[in-house]
Amino acid sequence: MKSPLAVFFSGRVHTSWYDEWLLTAQDFMKRYDVTFFCALTEGADPPEFVARFRRDLGISDSQFCSGTPPVLDLPVSYAKFPETNEQHCTNMFYNNRRALDLIMAHEKQFAVIMKFRTEIPLDIPVELMEEQDWICIPRGQDHRGGINDQVAYGPAELMYKYCACFDYVEEMVVHRKVVFHPETLLRYHLENLAMVEVERVDFQYELRK
Repeated sequence: MKSPLAVFFSGRVHTSWYDEWLLTAQDFMKRYDVTFFCALTEGADPPEFVARFRRDLGISDSQFCSGTPPVLDLPVSYAKFPETNEQHCTNMFYNNRRALDLIMAHEKQFAVIMKFRTEIPLDIPVELMEEQDWICIPRGQDHRGGINDQVAYGPAELMYKYCACFDYVEEMVVHRKVVFHPETLLRYHLENLAMVEVERVDFQYELRK
């Protein structure tokens, strides 16, 4: 794939198997014209690890941001699942949005944008057809009937819509009574607000913390 590809990481990036993961990332960089971006929650990762991560992937100041997500204006009571960590969910969607802002402001124009995580080997085959009008999400990890929120890629204009989920969390939870749960919110957003078609792809993986 010769078209410029933007890969972003959001929330946190620290992982205990980083040395092994880096080998997959280095091989990925040989195969694609890739630029990495990173939007982190302040204090989520050790500073020395973040510094190394940025050096290894060539993440400059214009491709990086770190901060504290805002507090959502939600009612005292709303629908959620017992295992849901609301702050972690908010952090993910917020940092997806901030990573998108970094990509949009970059001097290079990207044909493809991909969300990824360091807990997953970066050996996913990225294939995009001309004038593709859908995004690709791996099969599996559809917790509670939602849709996998760990990996996604597609044409830039559609990934912009994907990353805009944060802008509608309050609307979904407060007015549309969607359960506050990451995979559930993302699926609702893609199907009912962003109106983005999803193609499920075969990419088998297990998260390695």
